[in-house]
Amino acid sequence: MMKLAILVAPYMTRTKREERELYDAKRELLSIGWLPVFLPDTLGDVLDDHKTPDRLRGLAASEFFCRTLAGYPDVEMVVVGDRMTEGMKGDVTAWLNAGGPAPANVVEITKEEDHGRDD
Repeated sequence: MMKLAILVAPYMTRTKREERELYDAKRELLSIGWLPVFLPDTLGDVLDDHKTPDRLRGLAASEFFCRTLAGYPDVEMVVVGDRMTEGMKGDVTAWLNAGGPAPANVVEITKEEDHGRDD
């Protein structure tokens, strides 16, 4: 079943390893039929995270995105990596406050999907 995966991952402070984890997460989710969306991919070219007004605008947009989609069926929040940044915490809080289910880690989802495959 196709699902939309809202990816929550470090953005400005991410390491090379975390960049690779995000890349791998997107590929893994696509391979199991999920559509991964990482909002900074959409806003990063028009907002400068080093400028406070842009950063605040981006954080607000990301929280709005998460809050708005929390009630939709076939949408899940997926955490990539093993640490939480300020922006990630805001997204998860907005999602949970809007009634979204507890976010999963990408490792849990891909293991679950692999286990259910008959190939």
